Amino acid sequence: MIDSSERHDPLHGPIISVFARYAIPEIAGMIALSSAGLIDAIFLGNFVGAEALAAVNLSIPVWSLIFGVGLMVAVGGSVECGKQLGEGKVAVASSLFTRTVIVSIALSLLLGLLPGLVFTDTLVAVLGATEERLAEPLQIYLTIMLCFVPVIILETVFYYFVRLDGQPVLAAAAVALGSVVNIFLDWLLIVRFEAGIMGAAAASVVGAGVATLVLFPHFFSQRSRLRFAGPLGNWLGLSRAYLNGASEFANEASLGVTAFIFNWVMVSRMGVEGVAALAIVDYLLMAGLVISYGISDSLQPIISQNFGARNPERIIAFLRTASIAIVVVGIAVSLLTLLMPKLLTGAFLRSDDRETNRIAVEFLLFLWPAFLFNGPNILVSTYLTSMQKPVESAFIAFSRSFALPAALLLLLPIWLGDVGIFLTLPLAEALTFAASLAFYFQNTPSRIIENEITASSQVPMGNP
Repeated sequence: MIDSSERHDPLHGPIISVFARYAIPEIAGMIALSSAGLIDAIFLGNFVGAEALAAVNLSIPVWSLIFGVGLMVAVGGSVECGKQLGEGKVAVASSLFTRTVIVSIALSLLLGLLPGLVFTDTLVAVLGATEERLAEPLQIYLTIMLCFVPVIILETVFYYFVRLDGQPVLAAAAVALGSVVNIFLDWLLIVRFEAGIMGAAAASVVGAGVATLVLFPHFFSQRSRLRFAGPLGNWLGLSRAYLNGASEFANEASLGVTAFIFNWVMVSRMGVEGVAALAIVDYLLMAGLVISYGISDSLQPIISQNFGARNPERIIAFLRTASIAIVVVGIAVSLLTLLMPKLLTGAFLRSDDRETNRIAVEFLLFLWPAFLFNGPNILVSTYLTSMQKPVESAFIAFSRSFALPAALLLLLPIWLGDVGIFLTLPLAEALTFAASLAFYFQNTPSRIIENEITASSQVPMGNP
């Protein structure tokens, strides 16, 4: 008889049981997290106005850059840490975890607190908030959020390492609790106290702080393999681990640049209403992707540990299970987007924001094919990161989030007008899907592990 610990062991447990153990909490946490963002947008759109939605959307490039750095450190560090745990090197993994926390704090102070106190006026101008009705709310939102970036980044780092340490339920519960607090404060501050965009920013910060406080004690508990340890080891070699998270940075940072280009195109062609409509589409796009992200991210600690333990057959089995789930989800979301666009967009706006709603509905009617391809693209990119193939993973992330969208966004409107804007994302995801398939078949689990065994037999491996 298999006991509970063996049933959920990534290295030995049944495929479906392990997959469910990691995927279900991850999906629940992702849904909770995205729900907080969605409700932020719904409260702002209905109780403050389309200008507040547009202002938040203009801030996306800043958050993409900062969050991308946080993800690069968290994902890169946790993947390498998972490999060390798979090889039985618990002390090395703890040292790596401790150094990752130190690096994340230093980077968040540099990228968040400093700009929040000094450069917000410059950021507002660069982001394109030339109209007063956008500039003032954007400055308020940026100032509050940037000053608390260390809290947001630490939440991300602790989340990835708690999940890696065999506690995906705790990781998801912490994020869910933070999201519930965020949603409650949205209602309290925006609806009851009429605090506007300041209330939305404060709610987000407090929610992230609650999640961080829930996750932090895990590393002092008896069930934790990862501990705060002396940050000994090769700090320069640590950069190799973070380089493996470069695809996450490329994805987030390039999403920010793409958002900047999208905002510029929308505001120049359709005004503030166009940017507000784009904000609604962005929220719905993220909501449609949340399950695919949850499934893909849940595989990262599973694959990295099986990579360290040299188990290619298990990696293939987990990928097959995840692929089936993601394809089913993509078809369902595509049908929902195609058949119910007015119902989806109407939740974000007051009845008098008719032009914003019209643009958002038209956008969705062209967007739906993207959901057939973006889930598989995310899955392959996550797989390559977990197998320490950062260049290939970054290529996929960079293609779908920047290179192809930016090129298509600049070219298609010239030939097709506004329809070219709406077709940009579906075409970018479809073209990236072809590249994803090619990269996977060039980097199957068996091939990567065979090369790893050959390399390790020739060169002595040092601690990262």
